[in-house]
Amino acid sequence: MKAKTILKITAVVLVLIFVLVLLFLPASIFQEKARTHTPVAQADTPIPSAFTGDSSGLTKTEIVPTLETPLPKSKNIIWCVSFQMAWKALEQEFTGGSVSLDGNPETATVLNNAEPVRSSILPPAAYVATGWNQNGIVNKIQNEMRQRFPDRQPPNFPGLTPDGFVAYSYLEASLIFPLPYNQNMQPFVFTDSTKIKTDVNSFGIPVEDDGTYFKLRSQPAVLFRSDVFEDDSQFTSDEFAIDLCSNSLPDEIVLARISPQPTLAAALTHVEKGIASWKIVLRSENASIANGMQHIKPNDVLLLPNFNWFISHHFTDLEKRAVGNAKTSGQRLDLAEEDISFRLDKTGAELKAESKRYFTSVANKFVFDKPFLIYMKMRDAHMPYFVMWVDNAELMSLWQQKPLR
Repeated sequence: MKAKTILKITAVVLVLIFVLVLLFLPASIFQEKARTHTPVAQADTPIPSAFTGDSSGLTKTEIVPTLETPLPKSKNIIWCVSFQMAWKALEQEFTGGSVSLDGNPETATVLNNAEPVRSSILPPAAYVATGWNQNGIVNKIQNEMRQRFPDRQPPNFPGLTPDGFVAYSYLEASLIFPLPYNQNMQPFVFTDSTKIKTDVNSFGIPVEDDGTYFKLRSQPAVLFRSDVFEDDSQFTSDEFAIDLCSNSLPDEIVLARISPQPTLAAALTHVEKGIASWKIVLRSENASIANGMQHIKPNDVLLLPNFNWFISHHFTDLEKRAVGNAKTSGQRLDLAEEDISFRLDKTGAELKAESKRYFTSVANKFVFDKPFLIYMKMRDAHMPYFVMWVDNAELMSLWQQKPLR
């Protein structure tokens, strides 16, 4: 690295890594069945990766630094707290306040204005470290990562100068389903915001499982719904939200099919209002009816796309900019990188039914076949640590002729 005039230029390396691995593994390989059900032995096929690489290779997906960032239309939008967490550590340990960068990039402004990251919103497997290279921060990070995450290769920091500064964060979250969902054996048609239709892999409780898998149906919870009457046999909910594992601790994962909002923060607020209104509706019903309204009924359908992707993203508007804070005059932010890995599938054994029970109640279709929101958070936390607005199929597992089992 060359020096500018007589000033000593050192690197500020902001390295942020977020790994969200949703491994929905059954506590026991068991699927509830009626007495006449017969298990069918089927080997699981791994969900193929929809994308692995740098975000520059994506055309319909963007990574945003904060929940308040205005959202472009017709794009998947991904946010996680890791970048914000490391930025706030940078403010506290390096600049002593808001980070000032040459040219005042908008990303720096929104990060400076973002709220501090509270420990109450972070999953147990959260790690952040800051420090100077000459003071041994790289060895410290590598040693502590080996101890806390022995199955993960410790990070390297190529290009870091001897007098460079590192802000590093890592998150890892997993959620275990007591019962695995079923893989859909038919192509699932996802319609994006531009009305393009794509056949993708999906899982949940397909229509052919009507009247079966009663314990599995009690696993998710309906957080809210607004129903539109379709015909004499079923409702199609215009907006709805589902907690995929209502008893999971300490994390929860929620999917909400809602109308597009200007920001991810606005989308989360929209879901919260829907949940609050639904609770009022439930309180107006007797206990038996209210309980039924919160669960997937025997003839309801629940389907959502499979996801498996890895994205490495550079906030290029932050990189190669001089730091203007008086405390750190002469420094430069060289690298602002975030890596995100996300997997969402049913993972588990599948049993098929030979006989079914039929009910006369009106069915609901909780089908995520058009743009929707995914978020993951600590249960009862005030904000999530991962949010994704799913607008299109760019990061979905495309349908294969030989369906996954």
